[in-house]
Amino acid sequence: HPDENRPGKESRQSVADWFESSGLSERTNVTFIGPDERISSYELIERSSYVLVYNSSVGLEAAILGKAVLCAGRARYTQAKTVFMPSDRAEYFRQLENLLESSLIEVPPEFAENGRRLLYQELFRSSIDLSDFLIPYPSLPGMVLLRDFEPQILKEHPSLETIRRGVLDGAPFAAEPWVSTS
Repeated sequence: HPDENRPGKESRQSVADWFESSGLSERTNVTFIGPDERISSYELIERSSYVLVYNSSVGLEAAILGKAVLCAGRARYTQAKTVFMPSDRAEYFRQLENLLESSLIEVPPEFAENGRRLLYQELFRSSIDLSDFLIPYPSLPGMVLLRDFEPQILKEHPSLETIRRGVLDGAPFAAEPWVSTS
């Protein structure tokens, strides 16, 4: 994963080191792609018969692209019926064996549609914009700090009102529906 080498997000256990020590590097049917290699995950998805993930966002992306995705752990998208989500370890290995042996893998068509709907909700309805309260962290790209602001803004800011309604009134933590003015 690219985050493995990102400043501030470095992995404590290197996957590259594990890959070498596990002996997988000696196998001809296994390719390791390190975090510094420039390769498109979408190209990998397109070339794959199926995708195995734990809880990576690439699982949702692969499902939207119509690929079979076998998920080994709960992710933000597994409750929306977007991927194959076994109930336990034994079922995971049964489903994996089926994928390995299948020449034609059937993916329920609702997986891609559910994935698209979920991503739309995440991006356009559930993402709460707090950018007025944040500034970039100078030495760590992608990281942020809380900026100084007047306390009065806490009572007036629409994003904080969404949070307040969710906490105090039990309202959904969702942005107001977007309405075109044109």
